[in-house]
Amino acid sequence: MFFLTTKLIKIYRGKYTFNVEYISCGDDMNRIKDILEENKKTKRVPSSQRQLAKICGIPQPEINRIANERVRDIELKTAAKIARGLRESIEHVFPDY
Repeated sequence: MFFLTTKLIKIYRGKYTFNVEYISCGDDMNRIKDILEENKKTKRVPSSQRQLAKICGIPQPEINRIANERVRDIELKTAAKIARGLRESIEHVFPDY
């Protein structure tokens, strides 16, 4: 079963208000490293954080912070981009949600 714990945060920029969904992160929050390692063994792309960053359009240092669980919250759209880049479902990449 898939549970998604999100926070809705309002961001004020001038006269505009944006609602942004964030995923709260816990221990063992993702399988990015495992999937990349498996891709290396089977010679599938992406097999490195650099390749994943290029595919997703997310900076490699940010992917590194997420993969090493150094962030508490990530945007839902960022999680979706990473999952899409890995060709996996969000539920598989981020199992706690």
